[in-house]
Amino acid sequence: MNERELVIDRREPDVGVVELKGEHDEYTAPRLAREIQSLLEFGLHVVVDLRGTTFLGATNVGVVLSSYTRAEQQGRRLVVLLDDSTGPAVRRLFELTRLDTIIPAFSSRAGALAALRGAGGERRSGLERRSGADRRIRSGHGDVTERRSGTDRRSGLDRRASGYS
Repeated sequence: MNERELVIDRREPDVGVVELKGEHDEYTAPRLAREIQSLLEFGLHVVVDLRGTTFLGATNVGVVLSSYTRAEQQGRRLVVLLDDSTGPAVRRLFELTRLDTIIPAFSSRAGALAALRGAGGERRSGLERRSGADRRIRSGHGDVTERRSGTDRRSGLDRRASGYS
Protein backbone atom coordinates (compact mmCIF):
# COMPACT_ATOMS: atom_id res chain seq x y z
CA MET A 1 0.00 0.00 0.00
CA ASN A 2 1.19 3.52 -0.75
CA GLU A 3 1.77 5.97 2.07
CA ARG A 4 -1.54 7.50 1.03
CA GLU A 5 -4.35 6.01 -0.96
CA LEU A 6 -7.74 7.37 -1.99
CA VAL A 7 -10.17 4.77 -3.32
CA ILE A 8 -13.63 5.45 -4.76
CA ASP A 9 -16.27 2.71 -4.51
CA ARG A 10 -19.46 3.18 -6.55
CA ARG A 11 -20.83 -0.36 -6.20
CA GLU A 12 -23.73 0.77 -4.03
CA PRO A 13 -26.69 1.98 -6.11
CA ASP A 14 -27.26 5.34 -4.39
CA VAL A 15 -24.08 5.85 -2.37
CA GLY A 16 -20.46 6.60 -3.22
CA VAL A 17 -17.76 5.61 -0.74
CA VAL A 18 -14.51 7.57 -0.54
CA GLU A 19 -11.96 5.48 1.32
CA LEU A 20 -8.85 7.18 2.66
CA LYS A 21 -5.95 4.96 3.66
CA GLY A 22 -2.71 6.13 5.22
CA GLU A 23 -1.64 9.73 5.77
CA HIS A 24 -3.52 12.55 4.06
CA ASP A 25 -2.14 16.07 4.17
CA GLU A 26 -2.86 19.12 1.96
CA TYR A 27 -1.52 17.23 -1.08
CA THR A 28 -4.60 14.96 -1.08
CA ALA A 29 -7.18 17.70 -0.51
CA PRO A 30 -7.78 18.80 -4.13
CA ARG A 31 -8.41 15.21 -5.29
CA LEU A 32 -10.61 14.50 -2.27
CA ALA A 33 -12.69 17.61 -3.03
CA ARG A 34 -13.03 16.64 -6.73
CA GLU A 35 -14.05 13.07 -5.95
CA ILE A 36 -16.68 14.02 -3.39
CA GLN A 37 -18.05 16.75 -5.67
CA SER A 38 -18.26 14.26 -8.53
CA LEU A 39 -20.25 11.81 -6.38
CA LEU A 40 -22.63 14.58 -5.32
CA GLU A 41 -23.09 15.70 -8.94
CA PHE A 42 -24.14 12.13 -9.78
CA GLY A 43 -26.83 12.49 -7.10
CA LEU A 44 -25.19 10.08 -4.68
CA HIS A 45 -24.97 10.15 -0.90
CA VAL A 46 -21.34 10.03 0.30
CA VAL A 47 -19.57 7.92 2.90
CA VAL A 48 -16.05 9.10 3.81
CA ASP A 49 -14.37 5.98 5.16
CA LEU A 50 -11.58 6.96 7.57
CA ARG A 51 -11.10 3.52 9.07
CA GLY A 52 -7.70 3.09 7.39
CA THR A 53 -6.61 6.69 7.84
CA THR A 54 -3.61 7.31 10.08
CA PHE A 55 -3.39 11.09 9.60
CA LEU A 56 -5.88 13.67 8.31
CA GLY A 57 -4.60 17.20 7.78
CA ALA A 58 -6.60 20.34 8.44
CA THR A 59 -7.09 21.00 4.72
CA ASN A 60 -8.80 17.63 4.30
CA VAL A 61 -10.96 18.26 7.35
CA GLY A 62 -12.04 21.51 5.68
CA VAL A 63 -12.86 19.60 2.48
CA VAL A 64 -15.01 17.10 4.40
CA LEU A 65 -16.82 19.89 6.28
CA SER A 66 -17.52 21.96 3.16
CA SER A 67 -18.61 18.81 1.31
CA TYR A 68 -21.01 17.98 4.14
CA THR A 69 -22.61 21.43 3.75
CA ARG A 70 -22.71 21.10 -0.05
CA ALA A 71 -24.34 17.67 0.25
CA GLU A 72 -27.08 19.08 2.47
CA GLN A 73 -27.69 21.95 0.04
CA GLN A 74 -28.13 19.41 -2.76
CA GLY A 75 -30.51 17.22 -0.76
CA ARG A 76 -27.84 14.55 -0.23
CA ARG A 77 -26.13 13.30 2.90
CA LEU A 78 -22.49 12.81 3.85
CA VAL A 79 -21.35 10.64 6.75
CA VAL A 80 -17.99 9.39 8.01
CA LEU A 81 -16.80 5.97 9.13
CA LEU A 82 -14.54 5.77 12.19
CA ASP A 83 -13.65 2.76 14.32
CA ASP A 84 -10.78 1.26 16.29
CA SER A 85 -8.78 0.75 13.09
CA THR A 86 -8.79 4.51 12.46
CA GLY A 87 -5.44 6.00 13.40
CA PRO A 88 -5.23 7.46 16.92
CA ALA A 89 -4.39 10.93 15.53
CA VAL A 90 -7.59 10.95 13.45
CA ARG A 91 -9.75 9.66 16.32
CA ARG A 92 -8.24 12.31 18.60
CA LEU A 93 -8.93 15.01 15.99
CA PHE A 94 -12.61 14.04 15.97
CA GLU A 95 -12.70 13.99 19.79
CA LEU A 96 -11.04 17.38 20.26
CA THR A 97 -12.95 19.20 17.53
CA ARG A 98 -16.21 17.31 18.16
CA LEU A 99 -16.61 16.90 14.40
CA ASP A 100 -18.93 13.97 15.03
CA THR A 101 -21.44 16.45 16.48
CA ILE A 102 -21.61 18.06 13.04
CA ILE A 103 -21.01 15.20 10.62
CA PRO A 104 -22.75 11.93 11.50
CA ALA A 105 -20.15 9.24 12.30
CA PHE A 106 -20.65 5.49 12.17
CA SER A 107 -18.43 2.56 13.09
CA SER A 108 -19.67 0.18 10.38
CA ARG A 109 -20.27 0.51 6.68
CA ALA A 110 -23.59 -1.33 7.01
CA GLY A 111 -24.75 1.13 9.68
CA ALA A 112 -23.77 4.13 7.57
CA LEU A 113 -25.51 2.75 4.48
CA ALA A 114 -28.66 1.93 6.43
CA ALA A 115 -28.76 5.46 7.87
CA LEU A 116 -28.27 7.03 4.44
CA ARG A 117 -31.09 4.97 3.02
CA GLY A 118 -33.42 5.87 5.86
CA ALA A 119 -33.52 2.50 7.62
CA GLY A 120 -33.49 2.56 11.38
CA GLY A 121 -34.92 6.04 11.81
CA GLU A 122 -33.32 9.45 11.95
CA ARG A 123 -29.85 9.79 13.47
CA ARG A 124 -29.35 13.04 15.30
CA SER A 125 -25.95 14.63 15.70
CA GLY A 126 -24.26 14.56 19.09
CA LEU A 127 -25.02 18.25 19.55
CA GLU A 128 -28.76 17.68 19.14
CA ARG A 129 -28.69 14.73 21.55
CA ARG A 130 -26.92 16.75 24.24
CA SER A 131 -28.93 19.95 23.79
CA GLY A 132 -32.24 18.55 25.00
CA ALA A 133 -33.84 20.16 21.95
CA ASP A 134 -36.75 17.79 22.32
CA ARG A 135 -38.07 15.69 25.16
CA ARG A 136 -40.96 13.34 25.82
CA ILE A 137 -43.68 14.66 28.11
CA ARG A 138 -46.41 12.59 29.71
CA SER A 139 -49.74 14.32 29.77
CA GLY A 140 -53.39 13.40 29.94
CA HIS A 141 -53.31 13.28 26.13
CA GLY A 142 -50.56 10.63 25.87
CA ASP A 143 -46.87 11.13 25.15
CA VAL A 144 -46.07 14.41 23.44
CA THR A 145 -42.75 15.41 21.88
CA GLU A 146 -41.92 18.99 22.78
CA ARG A 147 -39.38 21.11 20.87
CA ARG A 148 -38.14 24.08 22.83
CA SER A 149 -35.67 26.86 22.07
CA GLY A 150 -32.51 27.30 24.14
CA THR A 151 -34.00 30.17 26.16
CA ASP A 152 -37.15 28.19 26.90
CA ARG A 153 -35.16 25.14 27.97
CA ARG A 154 -33.16 27.20 30.45
CA SER A 155 -36.06 29.19 31.87
CA GLY A 156 -38.77 26.55 31.94
CA LEU A 157 -41.31 29.29 31.14
CA ASP A 158 -42.96 27.32 28.36
CA ARG A 159 -43.68 24.36 30.65
CA ARG A 160 -45.13 26.50 33.41
CA ALA A 161 -47.29 28.48 30.98
CA SER A 162 -48.69 25.37 29.29
CA GLY A 163 -49.36 23.44 32.48
CA TYR A 164 -46.75 20.71 31.84
CA SER A 165 -44.32 19.99 34.62
